[in-house]
Amino acid sequence: QVAAVPVDRVIDVAATGDLTLSEATISGDSGSGTASNSPRIHNAGNLQLSNVSLLLNPETVAGIANTDSGTLTADHVLIDAPDNPYYSVPLNGFGILNEGNITLTDSVVRNLETNYYANANHSSVINRGSMRLERSSITGNFGHYQSRAVSGIDNAGYLLGNGLKVYRNGYYCYNCDGDPAGIVNRNGATLKLMDSEITSNGSSAVYGADFAGLNNFGRAELERVKIDRNTGGAFNRDSGYLRLVDSSVSGNHAYPHARLGAGVVNLGSSAKLVLSGVTVSGNYAYYSNKAGVINGGKYLPGGEMIITNSTISNNFDRNWYYCNYSVQNCGSMTITISTLCGELINGVDATLSLSRTVITAPFGWDYGYGAVTGGVLTNEGTILKSEYNLFGDSRLTSAEAFAGFTPGPTDVVVTSDSTRPTALKDIVEVTTDSGGNALLAVKD
Repeated sequence: QVAAVPVDRVIDVAATGDLTLSEATISGDSGSGTASNSPRIHNAGNLQLSNVSLLLNPETVAGIANTDSGTLTADHVLIDAPDNPYYSVPLNGFGILNEGNITLTDSVVRNLETNYYANANHSSVINRGSMRLERSSITGNFGHYQSRAVSGIDNAGYLLGNGLKVYRNGYYCYNCDGDPAGIVNRNGATLKLMDSEITSNGSSAVYGADFAGLNNFGRAELERVKIDRNTGGAFNRDSGYLRLVDSSVSGNHAYPHARLGAGVVNLGSSAKLVLSGVTVSGNYAYYSNKAGVINGGKYLPGGEMIITNSTISNNFDRNWYYCNYSVQNCGSMTITISTLCGELINGVDATLSLSRTVITAPFGWDYGYGAVTGGVLTNEGTILKSEYNLFGDSRLTSAEAFAGFTPGPTDVVVTSDSTRPTALKDIVEVTTDSGGNALLAVKD
């Protein structure tokens, strides 16, 4: 331990220091201080932790701070507030604050909660440097009332996650202005996730803020990731770039007065979002807030969206049980080799290209092959390309299926008054995943 350190610090490694600690538990009350100078472990040198438990009490401000000169390698580390009473963690608290380099393996950060009236900035993991998270969990961290920017992970640097689980991080609030989420990826930051989960994160907020499992303002690339059962699924905003590959966005919801939707949202004229091999299903909103895939809308313009080999179905307005929100485009959109069960809306000044895609009328209220609750394609903008697609099913006439749109010469129309009327059950096969969300497979 270096000289003249704040009383709250248990371990302080200087820039020239090198420390290895294993099979240890650090606990007990801390003194007074702020998060910036009072973490229990402060590292500016080289620190290795193995099988270490850091137990934070209500008075503890912060867990581990790794400075810009620090390198921290940790495995089987637990950062926990096991006896945390409701509304307990003070101002600007964190489990881990990284400004240097951290590799965290088989570790857990959990049970941190902000003070009720703290007006605090709090995240369980804050990354401003380079961080690698392997097979680790960020869970059960919550903010309250006036707290701001509360999230499981707040990334403003470079973060690589493999086998990462970010779940049950949330926010209790009625009228808030922050961005609480499972993960917030800031402008200029890079996030890469593989074989990971962002699940059951969210907010009880009704007015004001936009909430999500993932809130991206920077560059985010996710492969084989589940974004399920959050208050809002995946949001890509401003000049952000988000790429989802072989992933799912399912069972997410938006509160009645939320400004945005519940599934995948791309907002901002410079925003770009790519879906490849992605299932967007079972997301729901209230009072006609769109619940499927949304590229811009009432509050912000859309950017560029590319959808390939993906399935978008069973997204609905829960208040009216409408299953008619598949895709809304208010920017530039290209859809290729995909399946949509639900209406596609191409808005004013929007551009749309479609090829080798199946778009049917929505499911009925029972998620089966029942009554129709929407059309197939409504166009108020510009269709740049429509070729080799299949449109509609026999529950609708062409007049009911299309508005402002005429299929191309290579497209196939199977509405009730077409030359090839075809029932929905003969176009797609409906199954469900483990969460009860509808999955579609196009029949031969």
